[in-house]
Amino acid sequence: MKPQLFTIQQFADLHEIGKRTLHFYDEIGLFSPAIKKENGYRYYSLAQGAMLEMILTLRELDMSLDAIKQYMEHRTPERFSELIVAKQQELSKKIKDLKETKSLLSVKQEQLCYIAEDLNSIEIIDCKKKNYAITPVTESQSYVDAMIQHGKSLPHHLFNMELGTMNHVHNLYERHYNHTDAIFSNMGTLKCAHVRPAGRYLRAFHIGNFEDLTPTYERILTFCKKHEITLEGYSYEVGINDLCVMSIDEFVTMIEIKVTEDVPT
Repeated sequence: MKPQLFTIQQFADLHEIGKRTLHFYDEIGLFSPAIKKENGYRYYSLAQGAMLEMILTLRELDMSLDAIKQYMEHRTPERFSELIVAKQQELSKKIKDLKETKSLLSVKQEQLCYIAEDLNSIEIIDCKKKNYAITPVTESQSYVDAMIQHGKSLPHHLFNMELGTMNHVHNLYERHYNHTDAIFSNMGTLKCAHVRPAGRYLRAFHIGNFEDLTPTYERILTFCKKHEITLEGYSYEVGINDLCVMSIDEFVTMIEIKVTEDVPT
């Protein structure tokens, strides 16, 4: 059977790339035509297709051209096996990171739905259990140092999951509204030392600079007194529109605090 040869344009079309890519790969000695004629015409064989696809795949996996060329010049079954294992590990990490990013975007999308609500309202809602990784903020460790430590303790980037601060309710009753006991990150289904229990929670929103939550907590305590509600555990504070506002005055902090189970419905 006569060998099937492709012109450079045909071979480029077959692999859905540009002619310039094939010219460049030839120039750097990475991948050359099976036949180069004196008139300058280049022809590629069908058998070369698998090798080109391998190069294109490695490029998609962020492998440098120099590293690909080095492998191509010294390829063996053993080195190919090592390459496969290494790339599988990289892909697994990339998939994990992408899933975390998708989860974050889903959380942010869900939180933005609250913006359409009456942000001055206070309501009692049912919340599911949440697993939180936490880093305490102590007298010997500043908020900034705690935030850095918290980021280093996570298996992902600091801002790739729901991130917030905790303030124990006894601080609220003592009017220490801007105190921070700990920084937390929502870890999804991963087991953590701190579990935010399922139950009924008071939810309110603070609009503006989150460094002073005084007016909102005073509004919350007034609401609780009027409706004979007792708070327990921690207040969980989370920014919900930080990625889409131009001014701190537009910033919205969602506050959720567990209430005792005898709260009237």
